[in-house]
Amino acid sequence: MTRLQTLSTRTLFKLSDVFAWVLFLVAAYAALASLLVDAVPSSARAAPSISPLLYTCILCIVVAVGAFALTRRRLVGLPLVMPLPVAFHFYSNLLLVSVYVVAVLLVFGGPFLLAFVEARHRVAGNAS
Repeated sequence: MTRLQTLSTRTLFKLSDVFAWVLFLVAAYAALASLLVDAVPSSARAAPSISPLLYTCILCIVVAVGAFALTRRRLVGLPLVMPLPVAFHFYSNLLLVSVYVVAVLLVFGGPFLLAFVEARHRVAGNAS
């Protein structure tokens, strides 16, 4: 592997870290806001229900944990950031969900894939 390829992988991981920290902050604030701010006024509801608020809060916490894991170079964080469209009720718009999933796979999965290819190349180079 050339020095340029290693440098590009490090650069992509740094860019991925920036996006992961932004995603972490957004998800953490969304979890906090879903508990503190009532989206539907109590007069508009038939009966008070806490379950949608907890559902959104738990999904946002899962996404925040996944984003934090990605900043620590843990691949387990990648599937944990996927529920974000559900947390923000984008599940009805398939195009938006598809764009989010592709963007997450490119931004967060790309550096891991490049690091895997570099590691395989180094192992193959040392074995020869």
